Amino acid sequence: MSLISLAIIIDILAEKNVFFTKVAEGEIVVVMHSEKAFKYIGNIESFWVNPKTGKISAKKKTKKQDLVLPRNVLGIYWLGFWPLAKRYEYQFDWNKFAKKKNESGKETSEYELVPRSEPIDSIYFRASYPIRVIGAETSENVPLTLDLLITTQTINADTALFKVKSPGWLAALTGAVTGVVRDFVGKDEVNKLMMMQTEVNVDNDGTSIKGKTLLQKAVDQLNLSVSGNPSIVKQFGQKIISVNLLSIEIDKPKNDIHGAAIEKYTATRKGEALVETAKAGKKVALEEAKKIGTLAKAEAGRITLEGEATAGAARKLTDAVKENPHWGAISIANAIEKQKTATTLILGEGVLPTKGI
Repeated sequence: MSLISLAIIIDILAEKNVFFTKVAEGEIVVVMHSEKAFKYIGNIESFWVNPKTGKISAKKKTKKQDLVLPRNVLGIYWLGFWPLAKRYEYQFDWNKFAKKKNESGKETSEYELVPRSEPIDSIYFRASYPIRVIGAETSENVPLTLDLLITTQTINADTALFKVKSPGWLAALTGAVTGVVRDFVGKDEVNKLMMMQTEVNVDNDGTSIKGKTLLQKAVDQLNLSVSGNPSIVKQFGQKIISVNLLSIEIDKPKNDIHGAAIEKYTATRKGEALVETAKAGKKVALEEAKKIGTLAKAEAGRITLEGEATAGAARKLTDAVKENPHWGAISIANAIEKQKTATTLILGEGVLPTKGI
C-alpha cells in the first residue's frame, strides 16, 4: 500500500471519527471513553489545551507537554480505538441574527433574532453570540430593549461542557450578562442611554470614555471574583473579551407608569429639538449679521477713501490754479463731480494740464 493510499484511507476514517478525527482551527473536541471524558484535543494557534484537564493556556509547550499532546497532521488527530473512543456530542442552543422575510418570502434589509438548537461535537475557542435584553428599565421607568454582541473565549473546556447545569454554559452566561445590563440601565436616564454609542461620558476617575465602553467595563466585572462571588471563568469556563452594543429601542408601554415615563421622554426630546433648532437659527442669524457688518465696514471704508481722494484732488486743483499765470477766467467745469481725480483745467484762454493731478 502506497503512502498516498494510506493518507486517503486515514482521511476517510477521520471524516467518520473512526480511529482518527479532524479538528478545525479554533475548535476543541472531547474524546469520550466509557461515557467519560478521556482527553481533550485543541487546534488553536499560539495556545495549547491540556489533554487531561481541558484547560487552555497561552504558554509555550514544553518538551514534557509535547510528549502528551495529541499529534496533528493536516488537522487530523489520533482519536483512539474504535468503538471505545468517540467524540463527545451535545445539544447546543444559541441565537443568531437573520434577515426578516416579507409575505412573499423574500429577505428584507431588517434583521431579527432567531433561536437555534442543534447537536455539535466541539466547542469554539472564541466565538460571538447575540444577546437581547428586553424590558430593562431606566431610572425613570422607561423600558428598553438592547441588542448586544458578546465575544467569549473558552478558558476551560471541561468546566464549560461538564460543570454547568442544563441548559448549558451559554444560557447561564447570558443570564449573568442580562442581570448586569439591567442594573447598568437602571442607573441612568433614557436620554443618556439612547445616545450611549456616540456620546462621551465621564468615568468615576474623571476619564472621558464613550458610553458603550462604560457598558463594557460593567460586563467585564463578570470576569472577576468579587465579594465572594465566583467569576464566570470559574463557574462556566468562559471569559467575555468584548461587548458590542448594537441597538437600543424603547419598548411599548406595559402600564400607565411606563406610558407616562415614555411621554415625558418624548416631550423632553421634542423640547431639546426645539432648543437645538432655535440655537441653529440664532447661529445662522449671527453669521448673517457678521456678513452684513463686514460689508458695511467695507462700504464705509470705500466711501472714506473716495472722500479723501476727492479732497486731495481739490487741494491740488487749487494749488495749480494759483500757480497759473492766466489767473483771469478760471472754470473747473465740474471736474470733481464728474471724475474721481481731475486731470484738466479749463482756463479763460484755453485748456491746460494740471501738472499730474
